[in-house]
Order: sequence, then C-alpha cells, then structure tokens
Amino acid sequence: MAEIPADLTENALMLAIVIGLSYLITGIVQVVMALGLLPQIVGMTDFLGGLLLLVIAAVFLAGVRPIRRGEREGVSFVVVGIIVAGLVCGVQLVIIATSALGWWLGLEDWSGWTLQQQLTPAVWLFVVTLTVLAFSHLLNQYQNRELHKGGGQTG
Repeated sequence: MAEIPADLTENALMLAIVIGLSYLITGIVQVVMALGLLPQIVGMTDFLGGLLLLVIAAVFLAGVRPIRRGEREGVSFVVVGIIVAGLVCGVQLVIIATSALGWWLGLEDWSGWTLQQQLTPAVWLFVVTLTVLAFSHLLNQYQNRELHKGGGQTG
C-alpha cells in the first residue's frame, strides 16, 4: 500500500479531525433541536439537515484511522467529505436563491421570508471548511518555504 508524505498526513489528519468534529457537534445539536430537546435557534431546526451533517462528519472522521496509518485512502475520505459538504451547501444555496426570488417577486407565501430562516449550518460550516482548508494549505506552504531556506534542516 502506498504511503503518503508526512506533511500531507499531518494536514489531512488535522482537516479530518477539526472539520469532522465541527460537523459532528453541529449535526448533533441540530438533530436535538429539531426533536425539541433544546431551545430552537433560527436555521437549526431541520432534522434531515442535521442527519446530513452527521453523514458528512462520518465521512471526515472515517479517514482519521487510515491517515494515522499513513494510508493514501485516508486522504480520499477528506476529499469526499469536502465534495459532499460542498454539494449539500450548493443545494441549500439554490433553496435560498429560489426563496429570495419568491420574496423579491412578492409572492404571498414568501412575504415573511428572511435569509436567517434558511442560512443553515450546511452553508456556514462549508465556509468554515474552506477556511480551514485554505489555512492548512498556507501553513504547509510556509513550512515548506522555511524548510528550503534552512537548507533542509529542521529545528
């Protein structure tokens, strides 16, 4: 089985754990709120949306063990998790756009619509995911630059 470089392992492991736990915690809170066991917050009352967050969390967290073993397949879980999270976010953005259009056209069913109602965790968690991904990439670039400046010596 092909091993993955140590720097990629560290970055993928950090991504899998941080993003996976973020989706897991938010998904659990959203499901519990949808069941009425916690006070409800606008945008976090969708039971199926909470289940989708739990599925995304499962994909990310399923990659932790293979990444720790240095297996390439572990990175695939992170990539698929990002893709699935992006798809769920994209669907939610389409829903927001159609609702906004209904509100803008002045349709009766959308007269009381606000963005807050449909800005679900699927949207803002994906933004967080992309931010963590960008930060991880920039950190890796910086570490590689510093490694090459020092003539390949560490610490």
